[in-house]
Amino acid sequence: ERYGETPERLRDLSISQNNLGDIAAALGQLEEARNAYRQSEVMAQKRLERYGETPERLRDLSISQNNLGDIAAALGQLEEARNAYRQSEVLCQKRLERYGETPERLRDLSVSQNKLGNVAAALGQLEEAKNAYRQSDVLCQTVLDRYGETPQRLRDLSESQEKLGEIALAQGQLDEAKVAFQRGGEIAKNLIQDFGETVDSLERLGDSVVGLSRVAFAEQNLTAARQHYETALSLFERLTWAVPHAQRYKKIVAQIKQALANFPPP
Repeated sequence: ERYGETPERLRDLSISQNNLGDIAAALGQLEEARNAYRQSEVMAQKRLERYGETPERLRDLSISQNNLGDIAAALGQLEEARNAYRQSEVLCQKRLERYGETPERLRDLSVSQNKLGNVAAALGQLEEAKNAYRQSDVLCQTVLDRYGETPQRLRDLSESQEKLGEIALAQGQLDEAKVAFQRGGEIAKNLIQDFGETVDSLERLGDSVVGLSRVAFAEQNLTAARQHYETALSLFERLTWAVPHAQRYKKIVAQIKQALANFPPP
């Protein structure tokens, strides 16, 4: 207001609005978060239109679209979420095509594909979800192959395999689901072996083992299902101790204990 508009000043205000949105979202104040993200989006769009296209400006607008999509998804407004994620995907693709490949640009596109897959899965559009997850998986593998291993890249690939496993399981394709969960688990084990044990790596391994439990149960292989559930229980109990405030881990522990209680005696 006092010194006039510049691209940097617009971006600073956009980032402040994004941060306010993040806090509101974490507090469960979703409409307040959406309002903040919309203001951030307006600033990002204004910067792009008034001062020209750069990779950074495209990425800032893409992030705003993803944030708006996340809020819409959390509110159950799935078509609105999908529209926001598609706009983000277009911006990510544009950055990649116009300015060249980097690990960050490949990952950003992968994240957009992943979010589109989540919406399609929530809408029961399993083939569409699978296609999106497969594209995300290809991008994750490309980043890993071309730019080397990092914890984040291994985690991303493990998560993409887990999502492919979930879709295959929902479609009754048990062999395909088992392969995906096994691969996700192997990647998570490599992550732990190469970079040490973290909450993220234990969670990735735990999710893959739970997936294998569900596949074994669907195959009526109760012995294998019980063994996988017991392994998963150990992993998620450790996570509840490591992160006591994380409700997701407590919920999974309760679900696994209930599943084990329903098994016939060995």
